[in-house]
Amino acid sequence: MMPLMIRIGIAASDAFIYAGRLFIVLKDRRIGHVALSSILHKAFREDGQWEKKILRIAFSRNDYYSNTQGETIFGIDGLPEAFRSAWDAQAMNPLEIDWDDADFTCIAQLPNDSTVLDIRAYAMRLFFATSNSVHEIRLNPDDNGYDIRPGKLERIFDGVGMSLSAKGGEVLVSTGHDGLMNGTIRDDRKHTIVNEHPIQDVSFRSGWSGFNLLNYVDQSRFNYLINDTIRSQRKIERSKFDERPSKQIAKFGSKVLSGQSMDRGGSFSKRSVIYAFNSASSAFMYDTSGQLTISSIIKDAHNEAHLSSRPKTIDLGKRSRIDRPVSHAVIPGGCIIEFFDRVQLCQNNEVTVLQEGAMLSTKSYMSSARYKNLLTTVGDDFVTIFSIYPLDFKSQSRRPIPQDEE
Repeated sequence: MMPLMIRIGIAASDAFIYAGRLFIVLKDRRIGHVALSSILHKAFREDGQWEKKILRIAFSRNDYYSNTQGETIFGIDGLPEAFRSAWDAQAMNPLEIDWDDADFTCIAQLPNDSTVLDIRAYAMRLFFATSNSVHEIRLNPDDNGYDIRPGKLERIFDGVGMSLSAKGGEVLVSTGHDGLMNGTIRDDRKHTIVNEHPIQDVSFRSGWSGFNLLNYVDQSRFNYLINDTIRSQRKIERSKFDERPSKQIAKFGSKVLSGQSMDRGGSFSKRSVIYAFNSASSAFMYDTSGQLTISSIIKDAHNEAHLSSRPKTIDLGKRSRIDRPVSHAVIPGGCIIEFFDRVQLCQNNEVTVLQEGAMLSTKSYMSSARYKNLLTTVGDDFVTIFSIYPLDFKSQSRRPIPQDEE
């Protein structure tokens, strides 16, 4: 089943969904947000059919797909069929929204000499990696957990920030050949402190596997860091929409494994891999033949990990010599791979082109409670929010697609 789409006409550089809002960096470097509820009201208000109105769940309450409220809602006789029918009718027909600056709440302005390269939101903070620095905005939620009072834009790291990730009370900054840096979130009222000593000497991006970490030393090779964790001891804010209580990282890389040493069966070493990434439980490898190989990351009781010797392979189609991935996103039951000229959806062993053209940003939200099935892409003059189809109606029972967290 193809995704649903909401397309917003706006000239943006990047966007991120968090805490019930779409946070946006506009091309004029203004940072701000629009309430997701406002976007959904505009997207669905023109259509009075209740069948389409139930599709709002697809953009606002992905937790209903697996919790007790959802069991009640989708247990109503005929509703799952109506949900699927409405989805099928609307899929890939974008709900277009004109940008209204009155809906946009500006909270900060990036410096004129900074180009945003990545955004992450975590622990009620926004992090911005730019061409010469990393910045943070504390969102300062009210006691109700919904309203925010954003603080000022603070520089927390000097130097290029190529990519960001966050978990376990830490934000990670990949800086290329200057290494992988970690910033510890100390408590609610203090800005994040970035360690000046790198965890690893080279890092272009990183991806979480539970509380362990894959650090990518180039586009196709990684090191697997086994981390020590402790029960949460610091008071860290969390979004009611996105985050659950979590352990904290006590030590990064108490043991480090190379990707090559994890490949005991030689599944990947036999292929000419040009791009690699991971989800919480799997490693993905795209090779020169246009095939995507997916292997489970198997962890054992002896603080070791290895890749499954029985990987799955998906053919993404014949590729040209210059055709290679530039980014990716993990989604339920699959992944998104962005190329220079298209974005491809790979889900449930099916491959299709999701969008034509080059994107500035592609992001998914697998660690979020309410937005796990959402995906955002940013083009030159639009932001698109996709909702990935959640349910399998091949049987009469409701069976959620496996929800693999980042």
